[in-house]
Amino acid sequence: MPDEFLQNFISFARRHSLFDKGDKIGLAVSGGVDSMTLLELFDHIRKEQRLHIIVLHFNHRLRPAADEEQAFVEKVCIAKGVEFVCDSADVAAHAREAGLSIEMAAREKRYAFFEKSAAAFNLNEIATGHNADDQAETVLDHILRGSGPSGLAGIPVKRGLYIRPLLFAARRDIEQFASAFKLPFREDASNKDQAFKRNRIRHTLLPLLQKEFNPQ
Repeated sequence: MPDEFLQNFISFARRHSLFDKGDKIGLAVSGGVDSMTLLELFDHIRKEQRLHIIVLHFNHRLRPAADEEQAFVEKVCIAKGVEFVCDSADVAAHAREAGLSIEMAAREKRYAFFEKSAAAFNLNEIATGHNADDQAETVLDHILRGSGPSGLAGIPVKRGLYIRPLLFAARRDIEQFASAFKLPFREDASNKDQAFKRNRIRHTLLPLLQKEFNPQ
């Protein structure tokens, strides 16, 4: 499974021309299983592909565990000899001041950090850990919000600086890869909080559709 998964990752990246040899790539790493798998995969290929990878970690300061997760990601980067760059913001305060949901406020601050890092370090791409399950959840979210046909496209594999090299993989495959490699990662407790619509789609709607309509 690990070798097959790695080859699928390489094939997907080649098929979509996600990066070139010698590129400088920022990896968005939160510490969760998806992003830690992303880091492991790029660590496997960086020498052969002559890639310079920089881990970008954004601390949203929303949970008591946030500082520990930042320290955890930094420790892994030090062990791997990977450059680590981080920033933080009071996302809850930004949400209140701007009249945004926590999810939207977090995204605004996170992507502002990514854009600033891209300029500061002259990055060719920024890779995020979005997977095939995230894709399904995004499309369902767009449908529920009354999206037109453009919303059915979901998360693009590549748009501007941003690449999503894990869109080929289901979450269960990523978890199996992480288990096989004994990858350390941190569980974000907020991912189970059904006060967030995205989590209700993930934990209630999607399992219902898979069970009652189509397992795929």
